[in-house]
Amino acid sequence: MKIAVVHTVFVSKGGGERFLYEVFRRLKKYHEIHLFCNGISSQTFDFNEFDHTIIPSRHNLWGKFVAYYEARALKKVIEGAMEWKPDILWLNRGYYHINWINRHYKIKTIPYVHYPIVIEKRKDSWARNIYRRMIDLETLESTAFAHTPIVLCNSKYTESVIRKMQPMANVQVIYPGIDHDKFFPTWEEEGYLYYNSRFQPIKNQDLALGVAEKTGYNLILSGFVSAANASYFEGIQNKSKKMNVEIIKNPSDEMIIQLLQKCSIFLFPSIGEHFGIAPVEAMACGKPVIGHNSGGTIETVGQAGVLCGDDLEDWVKATKELMGNDEMRKRIGRKAYEFSNLFTWDNTVREIMRILDEMDRMG
Repeated sequence: MKIAVVHTVFVSKGGGERFLYEVFRRLKKYHEIHLFCNGISSQTFDFNEFDHTIIPSRHNLWGKFVAYYEARALKKVIEGAMEWKPDILWLNRGYYHINWINRHYKIKTIPYVHYPIVIEKRKDSWARNIYRRMIDLETLESTAFAHTPIVLCNSKYTESVIRKMQPMANVQVIYPGIDHDKFFPTWEEEGYLYYNSRFQPIKNQDLALGVAEKTGYNLILSGFVSAANASYFEGIQNKSKKMNVEIIKNPSDEMIIQLLQKCSIFLFPSIGEHFGIAPVEAMACGKPVIGHNSGGTIETVGQAGVLCGDDLEDWVKATKELMGNDEMRKRIGRKAYEFSNLFTWDNTVREIMRILDEMDRMG
């Protein structure tokens, strides 16, 4: 089966990029896979190992109108993908184009939803609100979800958002996996707190800094930095200078794994995370996780870790309690490790293969 994978620009090693890389490098053993995108950064996974076509396109106008220009860019990518004559179109972004795809191409389309537009974090102003209403991608996306045979998504939290916006959607959760050959426990500890995530406001590195400041424990922050969030990153760097905090920009997978294996606690204060692969990777390394009580984190950390809300004092109390109790820390770490074994890329790919077989039988 020929599967065209549609994306915008691969720029980081975030959860969405990791999902595509891990899933489709396994699927290409059984299917013909071709990536269609606007670009591939050197900072992301090695997507160049796939057959791919890059269709460059503008993504903003002097830093503005990003949603509009991204929609146009994705449309060009889809048009390029259709020239390849695929059997399946896999949409990693641009789900709002499904009705247009149905009208023009009548091809089987699978959207894998990391997060619907309605829960995208964005700046709010009267001008932006008018602009968003004019392009109305939220309505287009909601309608699209009702007119595709199946909508796949990454968590029950994401599923609940889709069902709320479009009750007629046929939604199925297929969780991302973990590479347990890479992420595994060594049961080492070096007494520091660790948080790995992209540097942007919703990832809430500020709260992690607050925990480090109030507890006195060493903290390591690592993650990808984009040009759009450069000022936020600089702010975090400036605040961290007065604390026992080390910041690592754009770490390699090998470095992330080593830091996970040797930390004492993994903090995950990200707000409204759609799934959150980072805490599950930490759990696979046998580490206790303190996570934000929101979004998909409730489905993972909530089953084998500690959840806190927005109150910094709750995070400080939980951190001190875990750091001061070796037996509790090890017990939660073992429980986390056992829970992480539910998430494997083999399970993920097996479920996707089943969906592909069902769609193939639909004719």
